[in-house]
Amino acid sequence: MIVFARIVWAIAKRSIVRIARRPQSLMPIFLVPTMFLAVTSGGAARAVDLPGFPQVESYFHFAVAGAIVQSTMLGGLMTGISTSIDVDSGFFDRLIVAPVPRSALVLGRVLGGGVVAVGQALLYLALAAAFGAPVRGGMAGVAVVMMLASLCAASLGGLATALALRAQAQWVQGMFPIVFVVIFLSSAFFPRELLTGPAAAIARYNPISYIAEGIREPIITGLNATIELKAFAVAAALTLVTTLVAVWSLRVRLGTD
Repeated sequence: MIVFARIVWAIAKRSIVRIARRPQSLMPIFLVPTMFLAVTSGGAARAVDLPGFPQVESYFHFAVAGAIVQSTMLGGLMTGISTSIDVDSGFFDRLIVAPVPRSALVLGRVLGGGVVAVGQALLYLALAAAFGAPVRGGMAGVAVVMMLASLCAASLGGLATALALRAQAQWVQGMFPIVFVVIFLSSAFFPRELLTGPAAAIARYNPISYIAEGIREPIITGLNATIELKAFAVAAALTLVTTLVAVWSLRVRLGTD
């Protein structure tokens, strides 16, 4: 078990070091959510006056959680793109012939994406604090946000890795618009209680809604055990399922080869 953990961490560390050496590769997953956060914070500023809207400093305060979810989900897709690059360059084939557990090759990449997501969450929390939107849950709230952000990235990282192992990088890149649709049909940028019609029904069953609410609650109010437990349960379940799918994809790939 210790050897397995070391192998997983070694692969995760490679992903982290790659990002550290080329931070410009993270620009899209920071730039797009930040720009969207800025635009919506200005355009929807009066939304906080709606009856039933949570008590927040500003719409920006409310939407920071949505930006974290958006950024970490895009970061999860980057995990799949990185895997595609390794497959195309032949590096992944060299890993396969190495005497290491096959599942560690997947778990390491998913873990690496989760660790990077912690940095993404901290960046947005710092941005929020700078613009008058502090985390009301204190240090415990910050820890909860970081853990949920990590699981959010890992859950999509597993799915993106599965696609990268079964198809080409274009398939992973094609998920970008789907991610935006999933986010906008959740409560990431608007309270679920104020949604109506099909949007309300979809948001109710959209797992991203629960993760976004679990990240938002420590920021705008404080820790709420019920909301946080739901968020962690959904995020952990998604991560487990998508990681298992990625491991299955690797086994199918090896069987095909």
